[in-house]
Amino acid sequence: MKADISVFDLRGARAAPAHNPLASLIYSSSGVRATHVWINGRPVLDDGRITTIDEQRLLTDAASLASRLMKRAGVSRD
Repeated sequence: MKADISVFDLRGARAAPAHNPLASLIYSSSGVRATHVWINGRPVLDDGRITTIDEQRLLTDAASLASRLMKRAGVSRD
């Protein structure tokens, strides 16, 4: 049997006070606080880094496409 599980970092001001960790997770947390995620037994987020894609390449490609779109639309970055 394989499991899905997520680990969140509840340290820091956003989750404080953490008298009730479950309530802190539900009311104060967001996806950026996830540190580890396993889906169907496979790690997809390890120490905050996505394991299933090349995140840096994705960001580089997205920036390049956005720049081309802005140029095509006649929008200046200035």
